[in-house]
Amino acid sequence: YYRLIDIDNNGIENASEMILIEYYKTLRLDLRPYPNPIKKGATFYIDLDEEIELGDVKLHHINGSETPIKTERNRDKLSISPTQLEQGIFVLSLWVNGKRTAFKVMVRN
Repeated sequence: YYRLIDIDNNGIENASEMILIEYYKTLRLDLRPYPNPIKKGATFYIDLDEEIELGDVKLHHINGSETPIKTERNRDKLSISPTQLEQGIFVLSLWVNGKRTAFKVMVRN
């Protein structure tokens, strides 16, 4: 809570109304998969603050077909391991704090 007290030259105090203050920690939302491009069969990563709420994580080939992945979150890092990956361009989509975010990921041999 927050309240201002103003004291004038005569010593009379005037208090403002009490205001509720909500504090939110600023979260790092500068998300980027790395390394990018990746090598075929390699794991790639995204750095995440521990407080970030992570939802579904999916990887799609540019043609729209979904590629199976395994994900593991360790404190401030998400590791993404595609199980069947071929050379090409993919779209990594994930839900972060209720919002969908997408990245282009390139795979090379």
